[in-house]
Amino acid sequence: MTENAIDKRRNASSSWSGFIHQGKVGFLVALRELKKCIKCKSENENYEEYKIFYENAEDFDIVDDKNNVISRHQVKAYYSSGEERESYSELFYIQTRKIKEVSTENEKIKEEEVIEISGYQIHSFDGKANILKVDVSENKRYVHVIKNVPDFYLTKKEYLDKYTENGKQKRKKYTENESKIRLYPYSETEGFCPLSTEDDDKIKEYCCTEIKEILKMLDSPLKETNKHPEDVYYKYVASILDNNIGTAHEKSIYPVISFEDIVNLITTEIAECDVYLTKNNLTYIWGEYKLECIDAGYEESILEDMELLILELLSKEKEDFEQFIRKINPHEPTSKKISIIFNQTVLRNILFLLFEELNKFNFDSAAYIDKNEETYRVSLISDIPAKVDQVIKKIIRSKETLRDSFDMNYLINQSISGIPISDKINGLGPDKSKINYKDEWKTGVNDSIFNQNMEFLDIGTSIEKIKEK
Repeated sequence: MTENAIDKRRNASSSWSGFIHQGKVGFLVALRELKKCIKCKSENENYEEYKIFYENAEDFDIVDDKNNVISRHQVKAYYSSGEERESYSELFYIQTRKIKEVSTENEKIKEEEVIEISGYQIHSFDGKANILKVDVSENKRYVHVIKNVPDFYLTKKEYLDKYTENGKQKRKKYTENESKIRLYPYSETEGFCPLSTEDDDKIKEYCCTEIKEILKMLDSPLKETNKHPEDVYYKYVASILDNNIGTAHEKSIYPVISFEDIVNLITTEIAECDVYLTKNNLTYIWGEYKLECIDAGYEESILEDMELLILELLSKEKEDFEQFIRKINPHEPTSKKISIIFNQTVLRNILFLLFEELNKFNFDSAAYIDKNEETYRVSLISDIPAKVDQVIKKIIRSKETLRDSFDMNYLINQSISGIPISDKINGLGPDKSKINYKDEWKTGVNDSIFNQNMEFLDIGTSIEKIKEK
C-alpha cells in the first residue's frame, strides 16, 4: 500500500506533538468502550478484536472488529487561549481534499491528493480526492481539550449576545460547527481534562476507576489489589511508544492496540518496574514544564520540537532508557534506582534547556559537537564548584563514564566551569590508588584515561559555544 502525502505528513515527526497527553486520553476512551463491550457481551461477541488506532485519521479512532469507526477523537493539548470557542474554529469545518500537481525528484509532474480545507476528517477518501463514505456518525466526533470552553455549544445569537455590552459588539467572529464535533465528556459535569502533573493527574484517576470496574466485571483475582490499577496505568503510558503493547501501524510509526491487548494488560499482575515509574515521572515533569511555558507565552512550535525529544526518550526500550538515565548521571552509583536519581530541578535546568536552546539531541552519545569539532558530554551534575573533588571521585569509579568520555573535550554540568578533570584526578592523592582502571585502560595518559584537555563546562557557556556559527 503506497503512502500518500497526507499520510506522510501525519507520520512526520511534527505530528507527534501532544502525543504524551494523547496517549493517556486514548487509553481512557478505550477503557470506557471496553467496559461497554463487556457489559453488552451478547451484542459484541468479538469485542477483543476492537482496537484503538493512534493517528489514524484524527489523533485516534476506536474501531470495531470489522474496522468500522465507533468514535473519532482530536486532542488539543497546546492552545494557550484554550477557553475561547474560536480557538477550535478550524475543527468546525469538514475536511475536504483536492488533487495537486507536484514535481518529483526526477523533475516529473505527478498528481497528489492534498488537503483543500483543513477541518475535522469525517470522511474516508480514495486517494484521488473523492469521498468514499462518512466514517463516523455525528454523535461520535469528539475533541479533547485541556481547559474549560464554556461557550463551545452556544448558538451564534447566544454567543454574540453574550459578548454585547451597552450595544457594543465585543466579538464579531463566530464559526458554525459544520462538522458537529463535541467536547469529550470526561465526567457528567466536565468536558475537559488538564495535562497531567504529579499533584494532579485527572486522567490517571479516570483510568484507574475504569480499570477497577473492568476487573470486577471480569471477576479477576486482581480486583481487590489496590495498587494494580495504578501499575497498569504506568505500564501503558510507559510502553505505548516502544511497541511493548500492541503493534505499529501497517504504514505508520504509531501504535495500534487491540482490546485483547488491553484485557491482557489489565488482568496480568505487573512486576514492580522502576523504568515505568521513571517514565511516568518524566511525563509529569514535562507536563508541568509545558504548562509553565504556555503561561509564559512560549511559541507552540518550540514546545512541539521539545516534545519530540521527550517522546524519543520515552520510546526507548526499558534497558536503553535506564542506560541513558545512568549515562547522564555519571556521579550517581549504579546501585541507586533511576527513579531516585531522576532529579526534576536538574532535568529542567540542564536537559530541557538543551532541548529548548539547541533543538536537537543524540540519545546514543548524549553529546554535542560544535563547529570546531569539539565534543561536549552531557551530564546532570548540579554540584557547586567547591565540591568538584567529590564529583571527580564519584564519576571516575564508573567504567561506563570512563569509556564514554575518553575522547570528549567538555563535561556539561550546571555550574562548574574551566576546571580540567585530569588535574583534579592527579590531585586526589591516596584516593587515586583506590580507582582500579589502569590495567583495563591503556591510553598513554598518565594517571587519567580522560582526554587530557577535558574540562567541566557550565550549561550556559556550553550552549553559547555549541550555538556559535
